[in-house]
Amino acid sequence: MVSNTFLIFDFNLTSTSEFKFLRFTGFAIQNFLFKLLGFIDKELAIKLHNSIRVKPYSVTPLLNNYRTVYHSGKGNTSYNFRIVFFDEECFDIFHRFYKLISEKLYLDNIVFLVNNIHIKVETYDNLLKYMVNDYFTLDFITPTCFKTGIVYPKRVKGYGEESIYEVRRKEESAYCPLPIPELMLRNLLRIWKSFSSKPLPSKNIEDIISEDHIFVYDFPKGIRTMWAREGSRKNQQGFIGKVTFGTRKLNNEAKNSIAALIKLGEYSGTGIMRTAGLGYYKIIEGINKKKVSSTSETS
Repeated sequence: MVSNTFLIFDFNLTSTSEFKFLRFTGFAIQNFLFKLLGFIDKELAIKLHNSIRVKPYSVTPLLNNYRTVYHSGKGNTSYNFRIVFFDEECFDIFHRFYKLISEKLYLDNIVFLVNNIHIKVETYDNLLKYMVNDYFTLDFITPTCFKTGIVYPKRVKGYGEESIYEVRRKEESAYCPLPIPELMLRNLLRIWKSFSSKPLPSKNIEDIISEDHIFVYDFPKGIRTMWAREGSRKNQQGFIGKVTFGTRKLNNEAKNSIAALIKLGEYSGTGIMRTAGLGYYKIIEGINKKKVSSTSETS
């Protein structure tokens, strides 16, 4: 169901003692979410969990001043995490979700004290108030990875210089733990189209994304691979670190659309397993509010 709003829960916690999770904390928070949903509306919990469409929620892992807590942490220390719901169908039921949370909160049987829960309603209109600069920098805080199709050239006729090739595509996908702008923006565009009632200003945004108008410009301090442990035999890799992207040949509508998608990604995450805290990033610079003159808005 499309809407002009989405709902954000920001949790602030204090650890009661030193702790160690047996898996990436994002999976523990995803599990916490579904346990509460199971108490409120079991059918909705099953529907959200089993949906093959774009998932209408996302979470962050446990964080300490925007530093990712992968497995362990100190006692008597402040931590936070976020849950975001994009489907308006879920909004009413999460008032009951809020009431189920007491002074203590359990993540994989580890106890935290709840300091406060800040609830915010964000609008897509607000996301459309931004423009992207010629260069913008994102800090990928948790491992980020994308799925991409596998294409290859297949010789169908002739030999040597007279060979004729066709592009073929395999049924399976490949994992790409790299900051490919096209993969990131296509993922964010799917989320926008799935839940926002507000169209993006650019009518040809898909062509802009696929035609390399946004590119990787620099890795200021480099990126590196990190692994998120899900279970005893299952791990997911992705890249973390700051990435500067460049833009070229974009009109104001395109700059506005790209900025809105990037702003959305701060809430939704991007790439695979964003519903378990992967693909979480923060905007460092280069995405700014549109300047407003006395007569009109300019870039």
